[in-house]
Amino acid sequence: MSTQAQDAASTSGEGEETYRRLIKEWNAAYNARDAEKVASCYAQDAVVADPVSLEPLRGRGAVQHDVAAFLEAMPDTAAELQEVFVDGNTVATRVLITGTQTGPMPTPSGPIPPAGRPVTVPMGVFSRFGADSEIAEEYRYYDLAGMAEQLGGD
Repeated sequence: MSTQAQDAASTSGEGEETYRRLIKEWNAAYNARDAEKVASCYAQDAVVADPVSLEPLRGRGAVQHDVAAFLEAMPDTAAELQEVFVDGNTVATRVLITGTQTGPMPTPSGPIPPAGRPVTVPMGVFSRFGADSEIAEEYRYYDLAGMAEQLGGD
């Protein structure tokens, strides 16, 4: 994390509790299946790396599209925040995603047809907040092959 980003967070009055609250707001919007509200947690020029995308998602619109596609694939999905760690303006979360895949699941090698199977996906997410208290950069880590196996893929 850059010194400039840390300084921006400290001078804007942001602290650990603010970032925890923002992550909880993201989680609530996801569980409400509100892709637009989830995307509003990100900066307009956010960059998000996710195993399901060959290239990082760039911008709030791309994040909204990504979340909407996942919600379409698993309309009963739920995200459980298991742990939240804050260091400056960076938040590391351990999240458990569960749901049933009833729609096409996007993957780097093409969509997985609806399988009607339950999926449990543990994730690690690292989010860096900008001075505007929006997620500027995010890295998501999860076992894409394990998820595909749960869906009956190879």
